[in-house]
Amino acid sequence: MRFQRMDLKSLGLGMHVISDQIGARNKVQYGLNVAYHLKLNSRSILSFGMSAAAKQYQFKRPDFFFKNEEALLLNFNSQQLLNIDGGIYFKSDRTFMSLSATQLNAGQFSLNASSTNAPLTYIIEPHYIAMAGHAFVISDQLVLSPVIQMRYTRSSWNADMQLHVMYGKRLSTGMYYRYNNAFGILCQYLSTNGLRIGYCFEINPMHYSYLGTTHEIGLGFDLGTLKTPQAATDAGKVRATIPRFL
Repeated sequence: MRFQRMDLKSLGLGMHVISDQIGARNKVQYGLNVAYHLKLNSRSILSFGMSAAAKQYQFKRPDFFFKNEEALLLNFNSQQLLNIDGGIYFKSDRTFMSLSATQLNAGQFSLNASSTNAPLTYIIEPHYIAMAGHAFVISDQLVLSPVIQMRYTRSSWNADMQLHVMYGKRLSTGMYYRYNNAFGILCQYLSTNGLRIGYCFEINPMHYSYLGTTHEIGLGFDLGTLKTPQAATDAGKVRATIPRFL
């Protein structure tokens, strides 16, 4: 058996902080990320990643509407959970595929106060996500990138079908359809200094009366040797967008 020393240049370390508020639930997450990139040949890479994070949940009692007095006894104190994510990602010059899972440890906590009779548990189910896409180079100034993404949990599944169009290596537009749910349009601009600016508009016709429309604005910055679209082109790589400007 032969052991080969790990190439530290292929190892990636990072951290993340997420603050999210949906309705009466506030979530703050902070954690560490680690990834290893295995070069298969001159045109393809296989990557592995893991993340460990602490999540803090806070439920705002004034935003709840109760049907009976017993529900008033629920525990609304902040709760903390450990969260484990992982995934595998393959990419070549024009194709990518990935399989990932979030909340692998399926954390949970009780919302019951000591005097509450009926048990009520908040469960964080694992989410499994598969994604694949390919860049079709029409010309030096035009690239078409269809992408499909599938999501699965124990109780449901869903899928997105997307089409991205890149013009002149800087401007990208696209549209997507979420199966039996919603559709939207998005665009992204890649500046010369690695800055990425994106916008997404989504509408759900089936539940428009209470969901309305969604507007997202994204900002990102690319670090590394291939910061600009032109640098990627000079190196023989095709730069294409994938969902939500990643």
